[in-house]
Parts: sequence; C-alpha cells; structure tokens
Amino acid sequence: MNCPVFQFCEQISEKYSDAIILTDLDKEGKKSYRKLKESLGKNGVRIDNRFRNYLFNNTKLTQIEGIISYLGVIF
Repeated sequence: MNCPVFQFCEQISEKYSDAIILTDLDKEGKKSYRKLKESLGKNGVRIDNRFRNYLFNNTKLTQIEGIISYLGVIF
C-alpha cells in the first residue's frame, strides 16, 4: 500500500463489497490483517476468511509469497 490503511480501505470499499485478506502469519502480518479487517469492516466490506484459513491450516505456508509455488503457478 502506498497510502494510509484507512485511505486504502476506503478505496477498496468504493469498488468491492467483499474481500479476501492474505497476509503472512508472523507478528507483523497478523497485525496488518487485524487493521485491514477492522477498517474494511467499518467501510462495509465483508471479509471472506475461508481461503486464508484453508491455506494456513492445510498447507505449510507461513508467508503468502509462497502461494505461487504451492499452486504451481509459473510466471
């Protein structure tokens, strides 16, 4: 993000009513997740946690950047 969290969330809420938040599971990632979830929720955006929960409960991923190798996507 190149702007404050509240501004980013306002921009997202203007375009979308639902969102998936994918952050790392380290301390900073969890902190960012909570801030985004709270701010997006205040702006009326529903957060879908199913994909995030699936990835972190059923894979060995700890950093979201690893999703590319997990999914087998080649760029």
